Amino acid sequence: MAETQNDTEITTPNTFRQAMNSPDKDKWIISIKNEWDNFISRGAWKMVDRDTVISKGQRVLKTKKVFKIKTDVDGNKKFKTREVLLGYLQVKGEDYDICYSPVAKDSTMRIALALNLYHREWTCHTADVEAAFLNPKKKKPMYFEMTQGSEELGLVNKNEIKNKVIETYNGMYGSVDAAIGWMNDFSLTITCDFKTS
Repeated sequence: MAETQNDTEITTPNTFRQAMNSPDKDKWIISIKNEWDNFISRGAWKMVDRDTVISKGQRVLKTKKVFKIKTDVDGNKKFKTREVLLGYLQVKGEDYDICYSPVAKDSTMRIALALNLYHREWTCHTADVEAAFLNPKKKKPMYFEMTQGSEELGLVNKNEIKNKVIETYNGMYGSVDAAIGWMNDFSLTITCDFKTS
């Protein structure tokens, strides 16, 4: 996908290699390192011995990087990278148990907004939770290969690529059960006497 900024075309890469060959390589490197730091600062990842994980019969999954150029209200471009688990490789009963999450129907949202307009004294708020799916804790760990480009960008060394995998008890974007994990965590923070239908 190509976007235009002041007569300059910015192309969103589909792969790590495309990002590294792009004229915006430096911006994508910063974005990738920010995503890595996001996991590390939350204590979401730790490196563990590959042979130990495999000897316990654990599955080692794969991830991919998803790149996106976001535009704020002032027209400024922000380069975003997400490390996304390849959820289609997950097996029910081994990697996850539940894979649904309740959502609000369109009609419910329309009624809520109409009531908000009718009762002018009501205030409507929205919120964005940064790295929302990384917050929920899982009961059992997931394991996945070192992320693409980790060695090239100096985030890990060659020995770690060969002998280590990443363990996480946190949710991951792309994980089949990420949405229900986030919903369960979020529900614990709601202090009103609401019930899900």
